[in-house]
Amino acid sequence: MALQLIATAVSAFSSIQAGRAAAGSAAQQAEQMEIDREMQAVQAQQQSIARVEQYEADMAMNDAIFAMAGRDVSDRSIKAFQRAEAKTVQKDITRGFAQSEMEQGRTLMQAAAERARGKAAMKAGLLQAVGTTAEGISDYLKTKA
Repeated sequence: MALQLIATAVSAFSSIQAGRAAAGSAAQQAEQMEIDREMQAVQAQQQSIARVEQYEADMAMNDAIFAMAGRDVSDRSIKAFQRAEAKTVQKDITRGFAQSEMEQGRTLMQAAAERARGKAAMKAGLLQAVGTTAEGISDYLKTKA
């Protein structure tokens, strides 16, 4: 009979430990997602810098080609071309940041869902432990009677 109570206690303890382990794992996953979110923001910033650098290099090359062709860079058609290229770069950067914001938001929601999953696993472990304990006590009392 004492063995029955010990087995019940061990089973309940195991349920609690399993819940704690699942909650800990979920917390670690959520933390990694937060780090990934920060990395996404840094990556978007780096991509925008790279796009501006590429634009500047392209514009310098275009200016050199125009100069070699004998065209004055203050010419209206060249200025219109430069404005159009600047707008394209601005749109590219804006689009990149918007996409990054959406990805970061999605990652943030996934992290919140992972934390909720961990809390649910912890509660499930505790409830299972309570159920196991109640069942074990009931079985013990039936056997004792």
